[in-house]
Amino acid sequence: MTSITGYLGYLATRLFAPSKHLKKTYEAFRQLLEWDRQCHESMAELEAFYHDEKRGDFFAVKKAYETLHNAVRGMVEHLDAMAPRTYEALFPRLHRIDASVRASALTLQKPEGSPPFVLPLEEIPPRAEAFAGGKAAHLAAIASNLDLPVPKGFVVTSRAFNAFCETNQFGPEIEASLATLDPDSPLSLQNTSAHLTSLILKGSLPPGLEKALQETYHRIFGNARCAVRSSAVGEDSAFSFAGQFKTVLNVDATRLVEAYKEVIASKYSPSALFYRVKNGFLDPETPMAVLALKMVDALASGIVYSRSPFSSSTAGSTIYAIWGLGELLVKGDTVPDVLEVSISSDRPHVLHRAQGTRERKAVLTLQGGIETVALEATEKNSPPIDDHEAAQLADWALRLEGLFKSPQDMEWCKDRKGRLLVLQSRPLGLEKEAEESCELDLSGVSNPILISEGDRAVSGIGRGKVVVVSSHEALHEIPRGSVLVAHATPPKYAQVMDRLSAVVTDLGAVAGHFASVAREWGVPTLVNTRKATQTLKPGQMVTVVADRATVFEGSVQDLAERPCEKNRLPENSPVMKRLSFIFDHCSPLNLLDPQKPDFVPRACKTLHDIVRFSHEKAVQEMFSLGSQGMRRTRGARKLISDIPVTLYILDLEKPRPKSFSLRGDLPLGKVENLGLRALWKGLGDPDIIWSSEIRHFDWQEFDRFSAGIISLDSQMLASFAVIAKDYLNINIRFGYHFVVIDALSGAVPEQNYITLRFQGGGATLERRGLRVRFLSRVLSEHGFETASEGDGIDVKRRSIPAPDMEKKLEMLGFLLGFTRLLDQKLEDMGSVEVHVEQFLKKFPPG
Repeated sequence: MTSITGYLGYLATRLFAPSKHLKKTYEAFRQLLEWDRQCHESMAELEAFYHDEKRGDFFAVKKAYETLHNAVRGMVEHLDAMAPRTYEALFPRLHRIDASVRASALTLQKPEGSPPFVLPLEEIPPRAEAFAGGKAAHLAAIASNLDLPVPKGFVVTSRAFNAFCETNQFGPEIEASLATLDPDSPLSLQNTSAHLTSLILKGSLPPGLEKALQETYHRIFGNARCAVRSSAVGEDSAFSFAGQFKTVLNVDATRLVEAYKEVIASKYSPSALFYRVKNGFLDPETPMAVLALKMVDALASGIVYSRSPFSSSTAGSTIYAIWGLGELLVKGDTVPDVLEVSISSDRPHVLHRAQGTRERKAVLTLQGGIETVALEATEKNSPPIDDHEAAQLADWALRLEGLFKSPQDMEWCKDRKGRLLVLQSRPLGLEKEAEESCELDLSGVSNPILISEGDRAVSGIGRGKVVVVSSHEALHEIPRGSVLVAHATPPKYAQVMDRLSAVVTDLGAVAGHFASVAREWGVPTLVNTRKATQTLKPGQMVTVVADRATVFEGSVQDLAERPCEKNRLPENSPVMKRLSFIFDHCSPLNLLDPQKPDFVPRACKTLHDIVRFSHEKAVQEMFSLGSQGMRRTRGARKLISDIPVTLYILDLEKPRPKSFSLRGDLPLGKVENLGLRALWKGLGDPDIIWSSEIRHFDWQEFDRFSAGIISLDSQMLASFAVIAKDYLNINIRFGYHFVVIDALSGAVPEQNYITLRFQGGGATLERRGLRVRFLSRVLSEHGFETASEGDGIDVKRRSIPAPDMEKKLEMLGFLLGFTRLLDQKLEDMGSVEVHVEQFLKKFPPG
């Protein structure tokens, strides 16, 4: 925000050094446009996270927001530099929105890294998932509530993991790595995993943890070995994380610390990263606890489903059993015996058995770890468990279902003495009803293809009759269910979004204001087709398949009635809750019409509103440069031209060459601004007749002075242009009417624009109004938005490729010459239409 001293300096520069003021204003404007581009890129990224299934860690969402906020602040600061203190109310609005987002969505709870670090299984309190993790907490509850046999063990709490990360100061590195993770890229997953797991494995344990591990190990296991398993917060919940983390089997005391670090490092394995991000969990809120259980030399192992997971099945419990350790089963490396158990009677009983392959088994080795060996002959010919054991396992599974209030997936084993033990239990993921595939097969569509190019801005399929829109006024006539076709998509068009079935444009980008609103409404949108307004005809029935960038002629009924369901993050996931809050404060656009009285800073409710407001006001500030004392600007050069219009030019990027004289010093051939040259080319068209007896300057200003007191070549009466390499602002005085054109023609089409204001005249108000009607008709045909009142008209067109800019400016130059005395000739709408037809023959649209 500009200080008092800075504001006084601004006023002094504007008053006493107008050329310096103009250059500083222009520099601020160009930087504001760059910030505007960055805003839309960051906003599109956030919207992709929310709408279009772009996957990313929450730290990527946070990074996108930080980038967006920084860019929005850059826009506000440079708008303030262009017009100090005029829009200072934007600063508190921005601060309020940002503070709300940070407090409710970006602030993460500080990880708890204080003891206890190690707890025996029997000392884990109820509902201790937050620091014991799901697996350990569930096993402790099973032992204490149901008195079922479980192995002895202890948990290394999530607080130990947090302390480990804090000791090694891993936080910033983890955040930076996850912020750039692309979970849809196997290479990105692999590289991120390799970096973070290496970081963990090289880390040092926090003070006291290794001693606590060894003491607890020897007190509980003695000289026996153990299994070191993951027990992450969030694991074995509604989201199982099944098989995503590492388990280290047959570990002795000498390998305990190494095994512990291997398990916590597996938090960042490629599959675990993908699973967590896909299901919307935050990394800091899923710390890794580790469960150490006494190693059971299992004779047989397996899994019990307390209910069938298949929606089409009415069976009871299902038991999967193999010989040896359960490793081959959980990794899918063998085919188990399958037992279906009835649960309808008082005591479960086996209904059906299906024999597995019974070829290999996993066993413990004397050196530690496990190995795979062939089954013995007796094992090949015998089931791993008998009917009595199967009934007992099914009974346990049902009791677990009652304890945890949901169907369960229970892991079990049988030791060498024939005793059954529970190793873990987690909620059973039930199959959802099969849904129709959303794959689009267009091979059978026989309708003619009208368009097969462009960029999808919003996914989906829409059909309806084409309405081609070229002006704001035409929006009110759009019927519901229409396919809006336009050259581009100004934000104002959003006010008819609820009437549209689809949108197709010549130009535009995924990152535009309109595309953002279209995504909110879910209106299929195809942009950048280059030819929509020429190809699609008003009233024509079409079907738009945005995902394939295709527009079919007619109604393709099967496609239009089978929209694909979006596979979004779960609405109640931690990431989606925060992302929804961020989205609601960033993306919605409430400021649509700059002409309305509520288009003010205090009405900005989102960052998108601030971006929209800042960009609109910046363009207005540049448009109004002519009213800021340009006629008193030193360093301006008079243009040498055959056209009887006195024009002074100030180049914002090049100083006035010393070789030029004070008068008549700039030939048209020396002008490097292509826009001005194109405009002057139109003015100098052979079909425009210029009288040598009439000088075109500001007659109204001249009337204020007595004849002979002021020179007709004076800057006070002349037209004036401010130029840069790709920027033009020109005020042209034609007697009693004036024209202001502001245009930017750079390498980025989305930033390019032309705005024009035409006001006044020497004829009656009625005739001046007819000239305005003529201008509106012609410019609408050329893709400009028009808004007229009285004898004035404002027009604009955005997102124009640079080659088209020169054509449009040449057309505008011819238009200005064509209409300079037209208000004296027009008598009624009939004569207006005659002149419109005459003009469009010379410069047809397209």
